[in-house]
Amino acid sequence: MQQAQPAEQPEPAEHVWFSKAFLDVGTERRRQIEAEGFDYQHDDAHDKGEMAFAGIAYLMAAVNPNAAYAWWPWSLEWFKPGSIRRMLVKAAALIIAEIERRDRAEIRP
Repeated sequence: MQQAQPAEQPEPAEHVWFSKAFLDVGTERRRQIEAEGFDYQHDDAHDKGEMAFAGIAYLMAAVNPNAAYAWWPWSLEWFKPGSIRRMLVKAAALIIAEIERRDRAEIRP
């Protein structure tokens, strides 16, 4: 009696560094700057972690909507939840904005 051979496993797909998700986050960050007017000068004025908190609020809205509002640092009229994916994209873009702000603050004399 012949023993069954294990099924061949497909090779893992090569990681795509510029996935749709990655590009969408960059597009959202650009939209925040160009369409909303939240440029570097605007962001630099929020030096108490507000953009990070806003990112957390959108992340929470995606996974636990009841907890999201407690994290929102600004007037609720600016909080615009949407689909889960859209909120995750906004969260990532806001976290990037916070990282960029901190990077700029480090290089200022």
